[in-house]
Amino acid sequence: LTLTVAQFDGDNVAKAETPNKSAQASAQVLGLTVRDLSAEERQQLGAGAGVVVMTAQGPAARVGLREGDLLLQVGNTQVNNTKDFEKVVTALPKDKTVPLLIRRGDWVQYVAIRPSVR
Repeated sequence: LTLTVAQFDGDNVAKAETPNKSAQASAQVLGLTVRDLSAEERQQLGAGAGVVVMTAQGPAARVGLREGDLLLQVGNTQVNNTKDFEKVVTALPKDKTVPLLIRRGDWVQYVAIRPSVR
């Protein structure tokens, strides 16, 4: 068991941005809210691409996604950042199941998700 104790520095907390319409649509379609990986997270995880799941509801929750998962790919498209995620999600067919490649810790797996009707 590893325990890390650190002092919280409230001045260095990133400010949450108001999601744009595209991000809100993406959240509704898959039930996901995501954010970009920080440079520090990329280095710690050894990840060159991906977005971090902030919330998982609806379709995403039903397939077992949860906060902190790393979303690497939607369908056959690698997701490098939130802009890539929004672009690929808005182009998803609404009547077909889509594979998502996710990473949770050292575990990497595809899950099949069916987008919500927009």
